[in-house]
Amino acid sequence: MLFIISKGDVPTYSGGQEEIVYLVTSTERVVEERLPFVFTDRNAALRIAGYGNDLQDLDDYVDWDLMEGRMWKSTDEEPDRQERRMAEFLVHPAKVEQARQLAAAYGLPDIDDLLVELNDRRKFEAYGDIELPEDEDRDAQDTAAEIRAYFEAVEAVLGP
Repeated sequence: MLFIISKGDVPTYSGGQEEIVYLVTSTERVVEERLPFVFTDRNAALRIAGYGNDLQDLDDYVDWDLMEGRMWKSTDEEPDRQERRMAEFLVHPAKVEQARQLAAAYGLPDIDDLLVELNDRRKFEAYGDIELPEDEDRDAQDTAAEIRAYFEAVEAVLGP
């Protein structure tokens, strides 16, 4: 992603690498803090990505020799080299679960389905590797109205 950003090839981002914040931690610290995590064997946005969450299996998911190499480009011998170089270790509470908890605790609109849909649309637009379900009942105005209603409800909870 940083390479694509450096080339200016991300249509939804034009800030350059200067505005990117790098957060560095260790698997030990993540476990110590009891944070939920998942790792992948390649770019997590790809449907074929394998997921794991047991650190004993990490070496089965990550090709460490490949990670230590300098070449990113896929080759005839390794046609998936580039996507495997994008293996990820993700630490983030599930946004969908957070939306459900907020909805229950504060009477906010439940937007978990909307978050899933928006994430699928983001992946479709960014990578084109997933199929979008045909939903004749939803259009951009419906989505915008649902988002607006959510923000208004949050604003009412937080106050002016």
